[in-house]
Amino acid sequence: MDIDTIKQKAKTFTVSRANLLIVVVMTAVNIVLVAVEADFSFLFSASMPLVIYGFFIGLDFAVAGMLLALVAVGLYALFWALAKNMRGFIVAALILFSIDTLVFVYLLIRLTAFEASFIINIAFHGWILFYLINGTAAWAALRNVRPDVMQQVFAEIAAEKGNKKKPANQQFQQQPWQNNLPQNQQHQQWQQQQMQQMNQQQIQQQQQWQNQQQTQQQLQQQQFPQQTPPPQFPPNQ
Repeated sequence: MDIDTIKQKAKTFTVSRANLLIVVVMTAVNIVLVAVEADFSFLFSASMPLVIYGFFIGLDFAVAGMLLALVAVGLYALFWALAKNMRGFIVAALILFSIDTLVFVYLLIRLTAFEASFIINIAFHGWILFYLINGTAAWAALRNVRPDVMQQVFAEIAAEKGNKKKPANQQFQQQPWQNNLPQNQQHQQWQQQQMQQMNQQQIQQQQQWQNQQQTQQQLQQQQFPQQTPPPQFPPNQ
């Protein structure tokens, strides 16, 4: 597998983890909104933690339901965190979210009244499953890649994200032939170019000054020509 393919698979895996983080955040927010009896909630979240919380509320065990719901969300968060270094945990996240999707589909079948918001939830579950499956496929393709190569590839991906976030006026201006050079080497070359330009300007100034001096000497010689002294003869004896 060439380095470009490895990098593409690594980017796919990174996007998969990012979508898993969205599940964690949105589900946790929804649990809090349900707990405070808010009039609204977000549609983009896992279903099983909310089902667990709602079931225990019906039994008047709201605290226990809250704890179990947070444990369910914590599993997603744990898989997301561990998948950064042990990428096989993306498979565990896929299995857990697949079970969540099956629970959601079962509840839709059992419900008699169908709401329009269910369509958005179905689309969200399909979206997350798509990226988790892609992340699992990327993990399977990268299993035989050396750890040092993977570390370097992920470091390059993180550096690219950091460069995209920098303002345009803070980015170093590069010449077309400098795009593949390290940044410190580019800075040294830029300093050398500035020094060369300064040296050229000093040389030009010195040449101009010398030309002016020569011109002044020529004018002085023309105005005041040197007089040759008269010949001197020895005295008569």
